[in-house]
Amino acid sequence: LLHFLFLPEWGYDDTTMQVGTVLKLHKQADLYWNFSEGFKTPSISELFSVNFAGFGNTTLEPEESDSYEVGFRVREAGPFSGNISFFNIDLKNEILFDPGEGLFGQNLNVGRSRRAGVEFSLKCKPRQWLESFFTYTYTEAKLRSTLPFPENSNAFFTEAGAFQSGDDIGLVPRNRFT
Repeated sequence: LLHFLFLPEWGYDDTTMQVGTVLKLHKQADLYWNFSEGFKTPSISELFSVNFAGFGNTTLEPEESDSYEVGFRVREAGPFSGNISFFNIDLKNEILFDPGEGLFGQNLNVGRSRRAGVEFSLKCKPRQWLESFFTYTYTEAKLRSTLPFPENSNAFFTEAGAFQSGDDIGLVPRNRFT
């Protein structure tokens, strides 16, 4: 409804694809790879929120991503199964919150970023009624472009730019266990 009432010129659409291949090495073991494209429109809160943490931004562009993954998977080798995969996700127009933008901060498109890492999972099912699992993910999330320093900024960031190429992206855990 807000889309049509306030910003009728908006219209988000995109076609995405996914392709992959699985090479069966054994009846229980695979080597696989895949490539996929992603598209995420800004959320209502990113566009319009007004709260203690900042303001929305109606000029946000959709995020786009290209994801690559290659991995090795073992299925039901006795009570065990497992997977190891290496991934790379390149994002364009990633939306991040900049606390130094404006009076209370604002969501911005920060250009290009990358998440790269490895994920390992192990599952054990010793009985029909009992299953346990473990997953570890290592992720490096870095900016790949510099966002210019806004003219009306309150100088929260360095003078070279609000977000620098090579900076870590906040709120993305480097090590994650489940």
